[in-house]
Amino acid sequence: MTPSVALIFNPQAGQGDPDRKLFSIQRTLEPHCHLTTYLTTREIEPSQLAKLALRGGVRSVIAAGGDGTIAGVANALVGMGIPLGVIPTGTLNSFATVLGIPTDLEAASRIILSGVTRSVDIARCNGKILTLQVAIGYEADTIAATERGSIARMFTVFALERSPSRPIRLSELPWMETYAIRLQLRSIAFLMG
Repeated sequence: MTPSVALIFNPQAGQGDPDRKLFSIQRTLEPHCHLTTYLTTREIEPSQLAKLALRGGVRSVIAAGGDGTIAGVANALVGMGIPLGVIPTGTLNSFATVLGIPTDLEAASRIILSGVTRSVDIARCNGKILTLQVAIGYEADTIAATERGSIARMFTVFALERSPSRPIRLSELPWMETYAIRLQLRSIAFLMG
């Protein structure tokens, strides 16, 4: 029996032609599964689409987008026992990079088709799933104030200004407000090579 798989595709993620990206992914996956594609929009978040796919009885979900798309889909899947495949099409693709998932769309799709899964620790902060990191204070403010297209440039500049041998200290940021967060750790299975 052909497995039923949902592809949550974010056409706004990253650079390049989203139609070409989607075609490449579908061309690789469709011969091996019953693939239903859901497109994110400004009004419909990845987590909403993943929940819709789950109601349709899919056996796995693939997130094709950037770190935000992946986190949104993961948010809907935690605790469900449904594996999440990752195809990085975003700007930074930090989550995929950390896990060694290639940015080549066909290669990432073939990893998913291999069916190998790996559990990845996640965290929950203020009710949201975090798949990679928590940003608070200066970093969070900077990300929130940064235009979507300039995120990669901002991180490059930030990395050059602060080397690992001299981390930023809170005493250097006296204007920063402090606040409490609730952090809960858990694992989720991801389709990996």
